[in-house]
Amino acid sequence: MKGSVTTYAVAAAFVMLWSSGWIAGHIGTGDIGVLTLLAIRYGIVAAVLGVLVIATDRWRAIGLRESVPYLIVGVLSHALYLVFGLSAFAFGASVGLVAFVTALQPMITAGLTAPITHERISLREWSGLALGLAAVLLVISEKMWIGFSPVAVLLPLGSVLALALGTVLHRRIVLTDAAAGRASLPLLQALLLQVLAAFSVLLVAAVISAETWPVLTARSIGVILWLALAVSLLAYGLLTWLLCSKRSS
Repeated sequence: MKGSVTTYAVAAAFVMLWSSGWIAGHIGTGDIGVLTLLAIRYGIVAAVLGVLVIATDRWRAIGLRESVPYLIVGVLSHALYLVFGLSAFAFGASVGLVAFVTALQPMITAGLTAPITHERISLREWSGLALGLAAVLLVISEKMWIGFSPVAVLLPLGSVLALALGTVLHRRIVLTDAAAGRASLPLLQALLLQVLAAFSVLLVAAVISAETWPVLTARSIGVILWLALAVSLLAYGLLTWLLCSKRSS
C-alpha cells in the first residue's frame, strides 16, 4: 500500500512538472527568442549531466558510429520537438492547444513502434487512439473555422512527429543492443549525448538566426532554471524512477 501511494505521488509530481514546461516556455518566449532560450536551457542541462556522469562513473567508451543514433534522437526528441512546439506561440497558439495537440505523441508512437517491436495493439487500444485523434481533429477544425492560423496547428503537429520518431529510434536502439547481446549505454551517458546534440544544434541555429541576446531579468532567469532543472532534469529523473519501479514490480 505504501509503495502504491509513493508511486502515485511520484507520478503526480512528474505530470505537474512535465506539464509546466509549456507554461514556462510560453512565459520565457515572451522575453527571449525560442532558439536562444532553448540553447541556454540545454547548455545548463548538459553541464549538470556531464558532472553527474563523471561523479557517478556511469559511462563507457564508444565510437562515433555507436554515438550517432543517440545524437539523432537528441535532435528529434529535444531540439525539434521543443522548437516546433514553442514557435507555435508566436503564431497565436495557446498553451492549451499546444499541450492538447502534443498529447497525440503516445498514439503516433504506438502506431509507429508496433511494426518494429512486433507488439500487437488490441482493438480496444486502437479504439482509444482513434478517439483521441478524433478529439484533436475536432479542436483543430474548430480553430480553423474561426480563422485560426494553420501554422499554429502545423507546428505542434511537427513537434509531435519529431518526438514520436525520436522515441521510435530510441526503442530501435534498445532492441538492436538486446539482439546483439550488447549492454545498453548507461542512462546518464545516453541522455548526455542526446542533450549535447540538441544543445549544439540549438546554439548554431540561434547564432545563424541572429536572435538578439536577451537582457536577463529575474523572471527570465527563473524560467530558464525551472525549465532546465525542474522540467528537463527532475521530471526526467522521476520518469526514470517510475519506469524502473514498474519493471521491478
